[in-house]
Amino acid sequence: MQALTVLDWLEAQEKRIPEKCAVIDPEGRMTYAALAKYARCVGRALAKEDVAGGAVAIFADKTCHTFAAMLGVLYASAFYSVIDKGHPAPRARAMVETLRAKVILCDSASVEQAGERFRDMSVRLIDLTRCMRDNEPQADSRTDTAKDSRDEEQNDPLPAIREALTDSAPMYCNFTSGSTGTPKGVLIGHRSVTDFIPVFTETMGLTEQDVFGNQAPLDFDVSVKDLYSALYLGATVALIPQKYFMNPTALTGFLAAHDVSILIWAASALVVLSVMKGLSLARMERLRRIIYSGEALPKTHRMHWHEVYPDVTFVNAYGPTEITCNCTYHVLTEEDIPADDVPVGIAFRNKKVFLLDDEDRLVTESNRQGEICVAGTCLAIGYLGEAGTEAFVRNPVNDLYEERIYRTGDIGRYDDAHRLFFCGRRDFQIKHMGHRIELFEIERAAESVEGVARACCLYDEAGTKIVLAEEGVADTGRVRSALKEKLPRYMLPGVIRYVEHIPLNKNGKADRAALRRLTGMDEHA
Repeated sequence: MQALTVLDWLEAQEKRIPEKCAVIDPEGRMTYAALAKYARCVGRALAKEDVAGGAVAIFADKTCHTFAAMLGVLYASAFYSVIDKGHPAPRARAMVETLRAKVILCDSASVEQAGERFRDMSVRLIDLTRCMRDNEPQADSRTDTAKDSRDEEQNDPLPAIREALTDSAPMYCNFTSGSTGTPKGVLIGHRSVTDFIPVFTETMGLTEQDVFGNQAPLDFDVSVKDLYSALYLGATVALIPQKYFMNPTALTGFLAAHDVSILIWAASALVVLSVMKGLSLARMERLRRIIYSGEALPKTHRMHWHEVYPDVTFVNAYGPTEITCNCTYHVLTEEDIPADDVPVGIAFRNKKVFLLDDEDRLVTESNRQGEICVAGTCLAIGYLGEAGTEAFVRNPVNDLYEERIYRTGDIGRYDDAHRLFFCGRRDFQIKHMGHRIELFEIERAAESVEGVARACCLYDEAGTKIVLAEEGVADTGRVRSALKEKLPRYMLPGVIRYVEHIPLNKNGKADRAALRRLTGMDEHA
């Protein structure tokens, strides 16, 4: 039977494999039976808080109990939004206000910080540890335990809530920076996740025997693929603390110790481990799939990973938060590993991906650019608190009936085999010396230069200069000479600056605002 919500998957695994390990963190592990039990404890507590149909914020570290809390929110017929503890207070408070959350779930280590951060807000803080303890069904040994069990079942609010829950209900809200720099809450429904995950796991060849090494924060949708692929399959997910990515010995040791076989990571995380010489440390003997997304994986690092793990299959996946994780994928071939550019490939089943030109006409021919657009069950419910938006619109090439699409703002093109290539963002397109230039194209050219580990391009509007920041071992003179062989004169950077590390935002993408400050561009803007 088709699952209506991810809770159907949880309950199926609880019944089928109750003692199998579902989730691991450095402090312990949780079986499927325990995960379901603790999730229901949270659900019972929240059922008393009148949260059905609304948001519950989660302010906690990435642990087994936090995953249980996320599922518990769903048991209460609410949707969750994980608030990163590292966010500045004004940003975190703004998110809670946008969510209109009545409740914030905190782990014991975060209660004091949450109390300070959300002081004077009309929101109730609930300690997860106490919540799970106080709402666990307990039979009184002094009375008839069978009668107590029957009474508890009759008084349990969750069955009725579950019965009323539909697949169109919202499941989670992730905040994305968007092109304007203002965070937007992207609301995803159960239906989108229960439609995508079975297709994703089948297409990627994932199985019940796999162990997923979760890199992404729980407020970033890459983690959705880890958590719910494991839940759907009855596999195991190992939660990697963010601090391990600054300690390659701890990171590789954790991955090896838990027999991780699948990495679904942001490309930047693969770059970090490669740059920090982590691939020469503890070997992941069971590793068989690396599925990366977020940004392009520079060929230097592709080649390094492939050299160390020649039998591992690499997959380049693409898709913004608004279309539920990914809409296209490409399985890399031997020829792709050293290539300057790798396609984002073809659409996943039941996702419609197409290109529109500047006049909203369908682009079908090869090597002609257009905006990447997506339609299907995968589309988000919308942006939280926004009735309308220019991104979620009616398909302009379908005048027969109303077909809702998402305009990604990304530019793509097809090759002769009709595989899709990502060509950059509309946001990063500039006009310089009379030419329309995509900054992504300059970055790609720079990253193909030997010795350049990563590149990021900015435009100094005040000085009308293209500024390229690069990290690695290549000196700027060599980069400049190499780019003269790769780019037309009008696309050459006016300034090339070496930086030890290109700053990344929490989702692993280049933090362009921070880079502007680092390179001093804002001082003379």
